[in-house]
Amino acid sequence: MKIRCLDLEGIGPFISHHTVDFTRFDDGGLFLLHGPTGAGKSTILDCVSFALYGTVARQGDADNARLRSTLVDEKAPSRVSLVFETDAGIFRVTRTPQFTREGRKTAINQSAHLEKVRADESGTYVTVDALCSGVKDTNIEITHLIGLNGVQYLQTAILPQGKFSQFLTASSEDRHALLSSIFQTSLFVNFETALKEKAKAARGSLEHDQQQVSSLIHSLPAQLWQALGGTDPDSTPPPSAQESGSDENQSTADLSAHDSPPITAAMLVELIGIDDAAIRTHLEDGQRILEHQAHDDLKRSHECAHTAEELGKQLQAATDLARRVRERIELEKRASTLNAERHDIDAVRTQLARARQAAHVIPVLHRLDEARTRQVDARDALADAMAAARSAHVDPAYLSGLDTDESREPSLADDSEIAATVLTLTRAHDTLHARHIKISELATVEAALPERREALQGQQSQLEQLNRQQELLRQRMRNDAEQLEALAASDERATTASIDLTAAQTRHEALDKRLDAARRAVTVAQKLEDTIREAEQAQARIDTVHDTIQQARRALLAQSALRIASTLESGKPCPVCGSTEHPSPAQAGEAGTVDPADIDQLHVQYQQEQDAFTQLSAQCASIRSTWDALGQQADGSVEDLTAALADEARTIDALKVALQAVQHDQKTAEKLRTQRTRDDESCRDLLRRSDRLTHDIETAQAALDTDEKRCTAARAHGDGEATLQDIDHDITVQIDAIDTLRQACENAIHARAAVDQALAEQADALERYGYAEGDGGTAQVRADMRTDVAISEMDARITAFDRDDAHVHNSLQSERLKDVDTSRSPDVDAAARSYEDAQSVSREAAQRAGASSQVAADVKKAVATVQERLDTLVKNRDAFGPLDYLSQLASSGQLSADSPQTSLSHWVLGRRLDDVLACANPRIMTISNGRYELIRSDKDYSRNKAQGLGLTVLDHETDKVRSPKTLSGGETFYISLALALGLSDVVTTENGGIELRTMFIDEGFGSLDSSTLDTVMAQLASLHTSGRTIGVISHVADMTSRILDQIEVIPVASGGSTLRVRA
Repeated sequence: MKIRCLDLEGIGPFISHHTVDFTRFDDGGLFLLHGPTGAGKSTILDCVSFALYGTVARQGDADNARLRSTLVDEKAPSRVSLVFETDAGIFRVTRTPQFTREGRKTAINQSAHLEKVRADESGTYVTVDALCSGVKDTNIEITHLIGLNGVQYLQTAILPQGKFSQFLTASSEDRHALLSSIFQTSLFVNFETALKEKAKAARGSLEHDQQQVSSLIHSLPAQLWQALGGTDPDSTPPPSAQESGSDENQSTADLSAHDSPPITAAMLVELIGIDDAAIRTHLEDGQRILEHQAHDDLKRSHECAHTAEELGKQLQAATDLARRVRERIELEKRASTLNAERHDIDAVRTQLARARQAAHVIPVLHRLDEARTRQVDARDALADAMAAARSAHVDPAYLSGLDTDESREPSLADDSEIAATVLTLTRAHDTLHARHIKISELATVEAALPERREALQGQQSQLEQLNRQQELLRQRMRNDAEQLEALAASDERATTASIDLTAAQTRHEALDKRLDAARRAVTVAQKLEDTIREAEQAQARIDTVHDTIQQARRALLAQSALRIASTLESGKPCPVCGSTEHPSPAQAGEAGTVDPADIDQLHVQYQQEQDAFTQLSAQCASIRSTWDALGQQADGSVEDLTAALADEARTIDALKVALQAVQHDQKTAEKLRTQRTRDDESCRDLLRRSDRLTHDIETAQAALDTDEKRCTAARAHGDGEATLQDIDHDITVQIDAIDTLRQACENAIHARAAVDQALAEQADALERYGYAEGDGGTAQVRADMRTDVAISEMDARITAFDRDDAHVHNSLQSERLKDVDTSRSPDVDAAARSYEDAQSVSREAAQRAGASSQVAADVKKAVATVQERLDTLVKNRDAFGPLDYLSQLASSGQLSADSPQTSLSHWVLGRRLDDVLACANPRIMTISNGRYELIRSDKDYSRNKAQGLGLTVLDHETDKVRSPKTLSGGETFYISLALALGLSDVVTTENGGIELRTMFIDEGFGSLDSSTLDTVMAQLASLHTSGRTIGVISHVADMTSRILDQIEVIPVASGGSTLRVRA
């Protein structure tokens, strides 16, 4: 995974938008992130970590709350966007941190968005596809794309400040927790737990199965233990063995009589797990004995049942014969009664046949009566329609085809004349209908004439009002033109006043800056005096320390001379000059003893004072330079500049008042011009509306005159005083009367045709069913007619008689009764007694057989259950052994009592730690010039229980093992760095060879000497050959000359920081 670009805004000390293009460091492979302490170097790492995984890099020392900048406005955005590259492509993730605005309780939640991008020709990243949004989904997708979770990434790609030595100096327990999170060994822990739980469940299941087998054996039926010769105080011997003396029962009893000792439930329970086969054998023996006993009882039951069955057949035959004798006697009596009723039934048959013939003719007679009734109704309706037509003043010429008799009723003698009248009435209807349409249309026009006249008058009034409005607008426009002419010079005055005000404000701003410089110069001057005073004091301290050093050196020389003098012997050469004579050996003085270490300490103090003096001197020069620059910028005293600034402020106030007056005149003129434009447009609009309204009035007047002439002409054909609506109403009444009369004529014609057809149908029906013609035949039909109820009763009586007669005859001639002798009857009671006795014996035998069979079945089922549970017990016992062995092996790792106890997860982590050391030790040996090497140990130099994850340092110079806590600060740093790089190599290999092509290392280089720093930098530079780019975060000044590619964090005087990239 390679980081390409980072964008941040409103994060920590970075207020505005900043962009870091990490691809600019690809050629060098090593870049420096530096700046003052607290400027925001570590914030860059937090942004990378937060963009990828939603959390800051220093998880234990900080949280996400530090991301939101406290220097931005509450509405300003806070955002981090990171572009990174994997084998799957280029992606951009954007996140906003959670924060709460001032004065509110509800927090704005964190947001996240991931998209796939591509780099265009200009280097801009363009969105290709939006992959997901939301914190949870984005975290899952990024973990999938990179191949590492957040903990793994922070331990392998971002090495935060202060976290290097934790892995090296941690206890075994802490190192176990760290390695577990990195290598995700929860799988092995879960495997151990699963094995334990499964073994525990299997052990419980085994005990449960054994208890079930024991319980099932104790619950076996008592008859089984009797069959096996066992004693049971609550049981009795099987009934078949006591009550039956047959050979079969005796042989069954012999099966249970054997010489072996009796078998009890307790004896079989003791054999569980010891001799399962013996349990099965004993249970099968008892089951076989009970099955033989049940078989013998069943055979006896079948024999008794056969005897009862034969006697039952004899009883059934006697009962059936007695029933047939009684049945034949009853049938002979019924046959005699039916012969007596036969004459009456024949008479009813004749009446029923004539009634059914009459039933076919009666409907025809009814239809003729109905047709004659409709004919009378049609004649009455025609007379009423004629009267209505005359009342409606229908033209008599239309009614000439209908003659009337003395009762003023139309004659219906000639249908052809009525048909001709119908045609005449139809033509009259069409003529009147056409006139009705025309008059109806004009009636509508006539009704609307008053409203149209009133609307025309309203339009004329509206036209007059529009003309008055035009005159008022023209007068107002003339007044506005006069006012604008008076205000014409206001624009020129406003321009002049604005120029003067701008010039005054510029002078005021310049004076304000000069005054600020003068005030700052006063403050800087005071600071310069204080710094000079501190420098003089530092110089005094340097002189004091220098004098002290000289005195100490002289005292040390005297002390050395005295020590040499104490060793001189006469005649022996001096170790200094070689002379054998010692005329003036050194004598002890008043000075005390001097330790060379004290002199070294004084030199250190001297150097510190020199550094302090040099720094104060540089500060004095810097402050003096600032003071000179501020004096040149102020060019005057604070008092003079304050007075000039006040005069300029009064000038500005006067100019603002004058400008406001001129601007008021400008606004007034602008309003007048705007009003004039609106009035001019309104005037033109009123003129257009007046012209349209004039045209509408002329058009409406012409249409009104035309319609009045048409209505007057239509009224001329009627009564001069009648309206067109009255005329239309009279025409409508005549049309309705003609339609009614025409329909009455048609109904009269149809009624006569119906009567003629009904007469013809009556003649045909009388002839078909054998009746005389005319009234004589119809009278006979009505005499033969019977009601439906009477016909049904006669038919039912005949049917019942015929059914009884046939039944009696057929029954007497049937095979069952024709040979029955009614003089003889069997003894049914004696046969029934014999059958009941045999049934009683059979039931007793069946009950005994059923009880034996049920006992055998119960025992068979119970034995099968015991054997099934016994099979399950044996199977579970066989499976439990390997499972229990694996569980103990995974939990303790002990293959024997003498082997050490190590769980599976600890063993896996130990192998992973060996891999890390294999990658780290070559770097450690190189940096330490072959002196140090890390070794995994059961000891971790802490109070925690050893877990096989301890680390010790092998010092090849002394060939001794040391605790990591005995290392110096520089040694701890570079060994921790090598260990972290080794951990990174192993994690990437474990996760499918993931390439982490961008890494960050935060602080620690200040603890290294120059030589070791060169070696460490060479190691970091060598990582570039594998395609990695390493970012070093440090505030050590010497690093800026070693690493040319840099990201500089620069504090801003107004607050916050900014970034500068050099590559």
